[in-house]
Amino acid sequence: MANLRVNKITSTEVFETTGSVQFDGNGDYLSLADSSDFDFGSGDFTIEGWIYLIGNGEAYIAGQSNSVGANSSCAAAIVVSSTNILIGRFVNGSDFYETTHSVLQKNVWNHFALVRNGSSGVIYLNGIAGTPINLGSIALNNSSNQMSIVS
Repeated sequence: MANLRVNKITSTEVFETTGSVQFDGNGDYLSLADSSDFDFGSGDFTIEGWIYLIGNGEAYIAGQSNSVGANSSCAAAIVVSSTNILIGRFVNGSDFYETTHSVLQKNVWNHFALVRNGSSGVIYLNGIAGTPINLGSIALNNSSNQMSIVS
């Protein structure tokens, strides 16, 4: 299983060899080549991280998708709506299922986690579960795209 660990993040560090990265919000991203580790299928998984939201606007935070974000090429993703609502997406074929949470706080670090546990999918914000959804036994897409974390 591949793990990406980001730690020791502050608003002033640009890069640290312990694994932290800072994005300036101007087209930055971190990508990982496609791997069988990202073939979630119908199994349990968690995608988690931290976000420091400064402004408003729709944003793709993390997931596996092509450059236009087509559902057929995506398996799971974390996005922020134009009104700063945190959204978790689970994608099967061209259908997607969304779990939502409250508005992200600006100018503070927020922890998020997109979790599939059995037939349930939910997004967490700062340790509090959002609206869970029933995924049943659907298998998520096996995307051939890179896994990306985007600023």
